Amino acid sequence: MPRSECCLCIHKHSPIYIYWPQHIWKLFGDRNNLGIQTGVDAHKRFRSIIVGAFVTTSGLQTSFLGDADEAARRLISSWKDGSVISVVDAATKFLFDVMVKNALGMEPVDAEMEKLRSEFKKFCCGITTIPINFPGSQYSRSLKAKENIRRIIFSVLEEHMRAGENAERGRSDFIEWLIKNSSLSQEQICELIQGIVFASEDTTSRAIPLAIYFLASSPKAIQQLREELLQVVGSEMEDGPSKLTWDGYKQMVFTQCVISETLRLGNITKLLIKKATTNIEFKGYEIPRGCRVFTYISAGHMDPSLFEDPRVFNPWRWLSNAGIVKTDKNFMAFGGGPRHCPGTELARL
Repeated sequence: MPRSECCLCIHKHSPIYIYWPQHIWKLFGDRNNLGIQTGVDAHKRFRSIIVGAFVTTSGLQTSFLGDADEAARRLISSWKDGSVISVVDAATKFLFDVMVKNALGMEPVDAEMEKLRSEFKKFCCGITTIPINFPGSQYSRSLKAKENIRRIIFSVLEEHMRAGENAERGRSDFIEWLIKNSSLSQEQICELIQGIVFASEDTTSRAIPLAIYFLASSPKAIQQLREELLQVVGSEMEDGPSKLTWDGYKQMVFTQCVISETLRLGNITKLLIKKATTNIEFKGYEIPRGCRVFTYISAGHMDPSLFEDPRVFNPWRWLSNAGIVKTDKNFMAFGGGPRHCPGTELARL
């Protein structure tokens, strides 16, 4: 995507804002709540909450990474020799377990966890279905699933609020952080947590199978990944358990290169739907007010003028001579500008 088109869609003062179809609003929450608001100020507020909780809070950093490590080990140990593994199903289960544990404090063995998993599966089916709300339709089942999800989250929220600050909890979680550090209403907290769990399950669970698919064609990349992991984890074994720490994770530069290349070539989020808030003249064309504008992210990622050999899986394109991960203004996997995805660091982890 040429930079001029990109700036038109993501600049802070752009007359084009994010647009969601009406049936999406009904699934995620009222327009006045935080979940998928369109304004820049609302998005800044949303972003500050996510960054504050997961990126700058050392407790959640530690618990999230530790839970991911534990969930991965538990999942792999459940596989039997010679069995066929569905990578999509495994990735979905892995991410759901980690996100729900960190968001709500639920354990994979909890009955409510399985109920929540079942309801989210029904809920996700309503995103792309025909939005006709009549008894028995998929959209109707998704709306009911949304209400069931909210009830479960709300019950956990009430439990945390009753426990108060005097409760001796062994760890912190996102819902507790929101109670203590945000001014969100209970309804907004429920919507926010529902949105975060959905985003992780819907996008990141697709990135993991794609990474495995691309790596299968690059033995050299697999070898370098293994060497990097052994170097980081191996150095930490000298001081204790061989579990990945936050500092160790930040040292895994080539791993980040593989993630960036997977997101670029995989194009998990292919487009963004926008809406013109005023009449716009752009390169000789007039975009009328109210017109839907589709930002086709894949076009930029696969443009040979922006990325050399764009159809080739090449994680080394992201590795600088200084041994750090390159940034590229044409890389739009997480959007850009003031509406840059607030969960970027969380998604990469």
